[in-house]
Amino acid sequence: MVENFRPHLNIGSQSLQEHLRSPYGLSGNQLSKVAQFIRLADDDLNGYDAEIMRLEAKVVYLKSERERLLDHQATLSSLLSPIHHLPNEILTRIFTFACDKNHLYRSPSSPLSFTLNLSAVCSRWRASCLSCSELWANFKVTIYSGFNERYLCQLEYILDIFLERSKPQPLTIHIEMFGSMEHPLLRKLTRCSTRWREIILDAPCYSDTMFPCLSGLQLPELRSACIGKQPVDQPVMSLDLFTAAPKLRTLGSLSRELAWTDTAPLSQITHLTYSPCFANLHQVLELCPQLKTLYLSNYEFECDSGLDSGPPKQVSIDSLTIYLARHYSVIRDTLKDTMDSLSAPALTSLVLAQQSDPQENGRSPRSPFKTIDDFLVRSACPLIVLVLDGIPLMDHEVVALLKWLPSLVELTITESQFKHPPLITSDFVESLHSHRRSALRSSVNPILPKLQTLVLGTQSTALDFERDGISWLLMEVIVSRWLPEQSYAASIGVSCLRSMELYLSSYDEIDQFDRLEPYQKSGLRFVVGENRIFDY
Repeated sequence: MVENFRPHLNIGSQSLQEHLRSPYGLSGNQLSKVAQFIRLADDDLNGYDAEIMRLEAKVVYLKSERERLLDHQATLSSLLSPIHHLPNEILTRIFTFACDKNHLYRSPSSPLSFTLNLSAVCSRWRASCLSCSELWANFKVTIYSGFNERYLCQLEYILDIFLERSKPQPLTIHIEMFGSMEHPLLRKLTRCSTRWREIILDAPCYSDTMFPCLSGLQLPELRSACIGKQPVDQPVMSLDLFTAAPKLRTLGSLSRELAWTDTAPLSQITHLTYSPCFANLHQVLELCPQLKTLYLSNYEFECDSGLDSGPPKQVSIDSLTIYLARHYSVIRDTLKDTMDSLSAPALTSLVLAQQSDPQENGRSPRSPFKTIDDFLVRSACPLIVLVLDGIPLMDHEVVALLKWLPSLVELTITESQFKHPPLITSDFVESLHSHRRSALRSSVNPILPKLQTLVLGTQSTALDFERDGISWLLMEVIVSRWLPEQSYAASIGVSCLRSMELYLSSYDEIDQFDRLEPYQKSGLRFVVGENRIFDY
C-alpha cells in the first residue's frame, strides 16, 4: 500500500495546451516527451488506485473501531444499571421468581427453560444460578413414548442437568405422560422420589400394571400432590400411591374421583381441591378431619352435581372457594347442591366465583341468593373475607347478605357478565356509607362496621358511573369510612377503610376522585382500572 502518494505528472501543464494548438506537427523530441508523460500518467493512476484502496481500508478500520467503541460504551453504561448494584442474594431471590416454570419439553435453548437461559447470560448470572440449587428444583417434564430417540436423549440430558444441579433440594415436579407404557425417564424421576416436595401427575391412568414404578414410592418430603387430567374411561386414581407420605397436607383432583384402600393419606390433609360434581365428595370430607381449606371447581369435569340430597354436612374448614364454569344451568345447580349440602360454622373466608359461557351472556339467569343466604344463616360463621365474583345477584340481595356479616374485613364484588340488572348501583354504594340511610338500609347503624378493604368490579363505563352519580356516592362512602384515628373509630364502632379498588369496563379519568388525593397522601390506597381478572 502506497503511503504519502505524490503525483508525478502535472495535468494542468501549459505546454500541453501549446502542443495541442500548434499549427505544426510534433518533433521527435516532443513525441518522446508525450510518451514519457503517458507512462507517468499510468504510474500516477496506479498510485491513485493504491491511495484510494488505502483510504477505503482506513475508513473500514475507523468504522470498525467506532462500532467497537459503541459496544464498549454500551458495556460501560450497563455497569451503571441498577441490577449490577444488587447483592447476589437479592439477585438470586429474583431468579427464583422467574424460574418457577421450567418446561423440559424442548431443547436447552427453549424460552421455556428459564433457568438454563438465565445461566447463559453472563458469568455472574451463571455463577448465581449454579450456586442456587432451588432454581433447578422446579420443572415440568413431558414424556411421550412416541418421541424419536434423538429427542429423548436430549430430554434425558436436560433432565440430568436439573437433577444434578438441584443437588439435595426438595423437588417441585409436574410429570406429564402420554402413552400406555412405562418410560425410562419416569423411572429416573421415581428413583429420586425421596426428594419430591410437590408433585403434579398427568397420566392416562395410574394402574400398577401400566406404571409399576409408581408403586411403593417412599415420599418422606412430599407436602402437596395434585392429580391432573385423566380420561373418564380410565381407572380411578388410587391414593395408595401416597401411603408413604407422612408430610402430605395438600391434595387435589379435579378431573377424576379419588379412590383408596388406606385412608391414612386423607386423615392428614389440610388443603383439598376437588370437584363438587364427584359423588364421593362428602365421603372424602368425612375422612379429612384436619381439613382447613376447601377448593371446589367443576372446571375440569363437565357434569351435573353428583351429590346426594340429605342433611347438610358440617365441616370444620376456615376457607371455602367455589369456582364454577361452563353453562349456567350446570353452574346454578352445582352451586345450589354444593352449598345446600354443607355447613361451615368456623368459616372465615368464602369465595364464590363463576366463569360464564360467552354464548350464554344474553340469558338472564335466576339468582342464587336463597342458596347463599341459607348457607350463611345455617353456618352462622364469623366471615372475614367474602368474594362474590360474577355471581348474578341483585343489589338488594347483596345488602341483605352483608347484614349477616358484621365481622367482615375484606369484601370483593364484581358484576356478572350475563345479561342481568346491574349490581353496583347508587343504592348499593350508598348502603355502604358509615352512617347514612339508603333505599336499601333503613338504619343509621353501618353494615360491615369492620370493613377495611373494598374491591368493586362493574360492567359500567366511567362515563356511566359518573353520569349516574355513583362515583360521587362512592367517594362519599370512602370519606365516611376514612377514620385513621383509632380512638375515634373505636368510639363510633367503624373501622378505617384502608384500601379501595374500582374496576370499570372502560376507564377515563373521573375528576370527582381528585378530591381523594389528600386521603391518599395520608395513607389511603385507592386504585381505579379496567376489567381486572381475579385468580382463584
